[in-house]
Amino acid sequence: MNKKSYDEKDFTIINGAKGKFNTEYNLKKQFVSSSSLVGHASLPEYKDPYTNAARVDTVIKCGGSIGRGKTYTANKLSHYLNWLGYSSRVFNVANYRQKTVGALGLESHNFFDPANLEAKELREEAAKHALKDIIKWFESDNKNTVAIYDATNITKERRKNVLNLLTPEDIDVIFIEIICNDSEIIKNNISDIRVSSPDYKGMNPDKAEEDFNLRIAHYEKVYEPLDLEEEEKLSFIKSINIRTRVIVNRVDGYIQTRIVYFLMNLHAAPRTIYFTRHGESQFNVQGRIGGDAYLSPRGELFAKKLPSVFAKQIPKNQKVTIWTSTLKRTIQTSQYMPYPKSGESYRDLVQRLEPIIMELERFHDPDHTIVIIGHQAVIRCLYSYFMNYDHEELPYVKIPLHTLIKVTPKAYNCDVEL
Repeated sequence: MNKKSYDEKDFTIINGAKGKFNTEYNLKKQFVSSSSLVGHASLPEYKDPYTNAARVDTVIKCGGSIGRGKTYTANKLSHYLNWLGYSSRVFNVANYRQKTVGALGLESHNFFDPANLEAKELREEAAKHALKDIIKWFESDNKNTVAIYDATNITKERRKNVLNLLTPEDIDVIFIEIICNDSEIIKNNISDIRVSSPDYKGMNPDKAEEDFNLRIAHYEKVYEPLDLEEEEKLSFIKSINIRTRVIVNRVDGYIQTRIVYFLMNLHAAPRTIYFTRHGESQFNVQGRIGGDAYLSPRGELFAKKLPSVFAKQIPKNQKVTIWTSTLKRTIQTSQYMPYPKSGESYRDLVQRLEPIIMELERFHDPDHTIVIIGHQAVIRCLYSYFMNYDHEELPYVKIPLHTLIKVTPKAYNCDVEL
C-alpha cells in the first residue's frame, strides 16, 4: 500500500526538553484529535505484551470544547489500545453526570451556564467521581493499563484539579486538546451528537441542535486553551483543525508514542468498509489448514457472484479499492471484480496488521469504499478492531465463507450488516 514517508523537513522542533520533546507537525493529510493521558506507577509483576517492559498504567483524557470529537476519539483510542492487547476503559464524565441528574433534555444548556453555581458543583462532583473510579480501576487489577478520562477540562483550574488528584497516586498525566474552528467539521459533529446523545433522546433533532449550540456558547465563555508557555511542563498533544496541525509536548514512553501515531491517522469522516473471506478453497473441502490452494468450484462460483452483489451495494460513481493477500485463493476471489486490487498466535497477526488499521482510519473519502478480501484470521483481527472485541475472543469470531460483512463506523459503535 502506498504510504507517505516523512523526513526532517516535515518536522519543526519548537522547544526541547531533557528526556522529552516538543514538536510541531505540519501535516496536510493527517487528522488528529485530542484527549488527556495519565500514566500510573510501574507494577513489576505485569509485563507489557510487546516490549516486555514493566507495566505503565495510562489514562487518556479527552479535552477541549464540546462538539469537537472528544468522545469519538476516546472510544476509538480505547478500541485501538484494547486491540493492541492493553486493557483499556473509557470513563465518560457525562455518564457520571447523567447518573446523578438524569438526561437533561431541552433547555439543558442552562445546566452548563458558568453562572449556574449549583450545576457547576454537580459537574465538578461528577468529574471527581470519574477520576476516583479510575484510581480504583487501576488498583482492582494489575492488568488494567489504560484508562481514558473523557471530559472537557477546558480551564487551567480543571486541569490542575486533575493533577492534584492523580499525582499523589503516582499517576502521570498527558492532556490532548482538540481545537477546531472549521465550521463544516463542527456542524457534522453536532449533527451526530443531536441524534446520539442521551440528553436529547427522542427529541426533535433541530431543537436538540439549537440547545447544544447554546451549550457550546456557555463553554466558550470560560474556555482556556492549553498554554505552550505557562503549561509547558505538562505532557500534552494539541490538535488544530483536523488533519492540519499537531503539537506534541513532553510525550514519553511506548504507549504515549503509539497514541500520537494513532491520532495522526484518525479522522471522523464517514466511510464504508466491506470484509469477506476468500471463496471456498480446495483445502477447505479437504479439511486442510493453510497452504496456497486454488478455489474449489463453489469458491469459483462465489467469486463470479461477488461483482453483482457489490453492484447492488455500491453506487456506480463511487471509487472502490480492493485489498487482498498475495495467496491464490484471495486473488482468485477478486478476479472478477472491476476494481483495482492491492496486496498483503493472533497477537503476532495484530502487530502485523496495525499499519492496515492506520490506513483504514486515515482513509477519509466518503465517496470511496474499501473492500478487503482476506483469510479468516486476518478478517477476524480487523473486524475485532472495529467491534472492540477482546483478544481472548479473537479465535472464536465467526467469519463465515461466502458472506459479505458491511462495517460502517459511527461515533459510539459500528453498524454491521451481513
